[in-house]
Amino acid sequence: MNLYTERQAYEKAIRDSESSAHLFEHVAEPSDQLFQKGMESLLRKIRNRTTSFNISLLGKLTNENSSKYLYCYYSNFADEDGYTTFEIFEFYLNPITGKTIAFNGKLFDVFNVIDIELFKINNTICDFYDMYKMYATFKYQPEHNFVEFLNSPNFQESWQYLKLDEY
Repeated sequence: MNLYTERQAYEKAIRDSESSAHLFEHVAEPSDQLFQKGMESLLRKIRNRTTSFNISLLGKLTNENSSKYLYCYYSNFADEDGYTTFEIFEFYLNPITGKTIAFNGKLFDVFNVIDIELFKINNTICDFYDMYKMYATFKYQPEHNFVEFLNSPNFQESWQYLKLDEY
Protein backbone atom coordinates (compact mmCIF):
# COMPACT_ATOMS: atom_id res chain seq x y z
CA MET A 1 0.00 0.00 0.00
CA ASN A 2 1.23 3.46 -0.80
CA LEU A 3 1.37 5.91 2.08
CA TYR A 4 1.17 9.64 1.37
CA THR A 5 1.79 12.39 3.89
CA GLU A 6 0.65 15.25 1.66
CA ARG A 7 -3.04 15.65 0.84
CA GLN A 8 -2.42 16.85 -2.75
CA ALA A 9 -0.33 13.77 -3.61
CA TYR A 10 -2.96 11.50 -2.03
CA GLU A 11 -5.82 13.17 -3.93
CA LYS A 12 -3.85 12.84 -7.17
CA ALA A 13 -3.36 9.12 -6.48
CA ILE A 14 -7.11 8.74 -5.94
CA ARG A 15 -7.86 10.62 -9.18
CA ASP A 16 -5.40 8.31 -10.95
CA SER A 17 -7.40 5.34 -9.60
CA GLU A 18 -4.62 4.04 -7.39
CA SER A 19 -6.27 1.27 -5.40
CA SER A 20 -3.96 1.17 -2.38
CA ALA A 21 -3.50 4.87 -1.58
CA HIS A 22 -3.55 5.92 2.08
CA LEU A 23 -3.13 9.39 3.54
CA PHE A 24 -1.31 9.73 6.85
CA GLU A 25 -1.72 13.15 8.47
CA HIS A 26 -0.46 14.76 11.63
CA VAL A 27 -3.41 15.79 13.79
CA ALA A 28 -2.39 18.12 16.60
CA GLU A 29 -5.53 18.04 18.75
CA PRO A 30 -8.40 16.08 17.23
CA SER A 31 -11.80 16.75 18.73
CA ASP A 32 -14.22 14.64 16.70
CA GLN A 33 -16.39 11.89 18.18
CA LEU A 34 -14.21 9.08 16.78
CA PHE A 35 -11.21 10.47 18.64
CA GLN A 36 -13.04 11.05 21.93
CA LYS A 37 -14.72 7.64 22.08
CA GLY A 38 -11.59 5.88 20.85
CA MET A 39 -9.50 7.51 23.56
CA GLU A 40 -11.98 6.37 26.21
CA SER A 41 -11.81 2.81 24.88
CA LEU A 42 -8.00 2.88 24.75
CA LEU A 43 -7.71 4.20 28.32
CA ARG A 44 -10.04 1.46 29.61
CA LYS A 45 -7.86 -1.17 27.90
CA ILE A 46 -4.56 0.23 29.17
CA ARG A 47 -5.71 0.77 32.76
CA ASN A 48 -6.36 -2.97 32.99
CA ARG A 49 -2.61 -3.52 32.47
CA THR A 50 -0.80 -0.64 34.18
CA THR A 51 -1.28 2.64 35.98
CA SER A 52 1.84 4.35 34.65
CA PHE A 53 1.92 4.82 30.89
CA ASN A 54 2.37 7.25 28.01
CA ILE A 55 0.16 7.68 24.97
CA SER A 56 1.35 9.38 21.81
CA LEU A 57 -0.86 10.33 18.86
CA LEU A 58 0.85 9.25 15.64
CA GLY A 59 -1.70 10.63 13.21
CA LYS A 60 -4.78 9.89 11.17
CA LEU A 61 -4.75 7.20 8.47
CA THR A 62 -7.33 7.65 5.71
CA ASN A 63 -8.23 5.72 2.59
CA GLU A 64 -11.21 6.02 0.24
CA ASN A 65 -13.51 4.14 2.62
CA SER A 66 -12.52 5.00 6.18
CA SER A 67 -10.33 6.87 8.63
CA LYS A 68 -8.52 5.67 11.74
CA TYR A 69 -6.51 7.39 14.43
CA LEU A 70 -3.25 5.65 15.27
CA TYR A 71 -1.79 5.83 18.77
CA CYS A 72 1.31 4.44 20.37
CA TYR A 73 1.10 3.34 24.00
CA TYR A 74 4.01 2.35 26.18
CA SER A 75 4.25 1.52 29.85
CA ASN A 76 6.65 3.38 32.12
CA PHE A 77 7.67 0.00 33.53
CA ALA A 78 10.25 -2.20 31.82
CA ASP A 79 9.46 -5.83 31.02
CA GLU A 80 11.29 -8.79 32.60
CA ASP A 81 14.23 -8.28 30.20
CA GLY A 82 14.57 -4.59 31.06
CA TYR A 83 13.03 -3.31 27.81
CA THR A 84 10.26 -0.80 27.42
CA THR A 85 7.79 -2.21 24.94
CA PHE A 86 5.21 -0.33 22.96
CA GLU A 87 1.98 -1.15 21.20
CA ILE A 88 0.20 0.67 18.41
CA PHE A 89 -3.57 0.94 18.59
CA GLU A 90 -6.06 2.08 16.04
CA PHE A 91 -9.50 3.53 16.68
CA TYR A 92 -12.25 2.53 14.33
CA LEU A 93 -16.01 2.81 14.31
CA ASN A 94 -17.91 -0.50 14.38
CA PRO A 95 -20.58 0.01 11.69
CA ILE A 96 -22.97 -2.50 13.29
CA THR A 97 -22.97 -1.30 16.90
CA GLY A 98 -21.85 2.29 16.28
CA LYS A 99 -19.26 1.92 19.05
CA THR A 100 -15.73 3.22 18.70
CA ILE A 101 -13.17 0.57 19.52
CA ALA A 102 -9.45 0.82 20.21
CA PHE A 103 -7.52 -2.31 19.32
CA ASN A 104 -4.36 -3.72 17.81
CA GLY A 105 -5.53 -4.02 14.23
CA LYS A 106 -4.22 -5.99 11.28
CA LEU A 107 -1.70 -3.20 10.65
CA PHE A 108 0.06 -3.93 13.91
CA ASP A 109 -0.28 -7.63 14.74
CA VAL A 110 3.32 -8.42 15.66
CA PHE A 111 2.31 -11.95 16.63
CA ASN A 112 1.10 -12.67 13.09
CA VAL A 113 3.94 -11.25 11.01
CA ILE A 114 2.69 -12.88 7.81
CA ASP A 115 -0.42 -10.67 7.74
CA ILE A 116 1.20 -7.37 8.76
CA GLU A 117 0.36 -4.69 6.24
CA LEU A 118 3.34 -3.00 4.65
CA PHE A 119 3.34 0.55 3.37
CA LYS A 120 5.52 2.15 0.76
CA ILE A 121 6.61 5.65 1.69
CA ASN A 122 9.42 7.56 0.03
CA ASN A 123 10.62 4.39 -1.76
CA THR A 124 10.84 2.51 1.55
CA ILE A 125 8.59 -0.44 2.32
CA CYS A 126 7.96 -1.05 6.02
CA ASP A 127 5.24 -1.44 8.64
CA PHE A 128 4.11 0.99 11.33
CA TYR A 129 6.05 -0.79 14.08
CA ASP A 130 9.32 -0.25 12.23
CA MET A 131 8.33 3.33 11.40
CA TYR A 132 7.64 4.09 15.05
CA LYS A 133 10.76 2.30 16.27
CA MET A 134 12.84 4.47 13.93
CA TYR A 135 10.97 7.61 14.99
CA ALA A 136 11.47 6.95 18.71
CA THR A 137 15.16 6.22 18.19
CA PHE A 138 16.23 8.71 15.53
CA LYS A 139 14.01 11.80 15.72
CA TYR A 140 16.29 14.79 15.86
CA GLN A 141 14.17 17.13 18.01
CA PRO A 142 11.70 16.36 20.81
CA GLU A 143 8.98 18.43 19.10
CA HIS A 144 9.54 16.62 15.78
CA ASN A 145 6.20 14.90 15.08
CA PHE A 146 5.81 11.48 13.47
CA VAL A 147 4.73 12.75 10.03
CA GLU A 148 7.60 15.27 9.90
CA PHE A 149 9.97 12.41 10.64
CA LEU A 150 8.54 10.29 7.81
CA ASN A 151 9.22 13.17 5.40
CA SER A 152 12.75 13.84 6.64
CA PRO A 153 16.07 12.46 5.37
CA ASN A 154 16.46 10.93 8.85
CA PHE A 155 13.72 8.43 7.96
CA GLN A 156 15.67 7.08 4.98
CA GLU A 157 18.93 6.98 6.92
CA SER A 158 17.38 5.27 9.93
CA TRP A 159 15.74 2.66 7.69
CA GLN A 160 19.15 1.74 6.30
CA TYR A 161 20.56 1.58 9.84
CA LEU A 162 17.66 -0.57 11.08
CA LYS A 163 18.06 -3.04 8.22
CA LEU A 164 21.83 -3.19 8.80
CA ASP A 165 21.28 -3.69 12.54
CA GLU A 166 18.86 -6.58 11.89
CA TYR A 167 21.28 -8.17 9.43
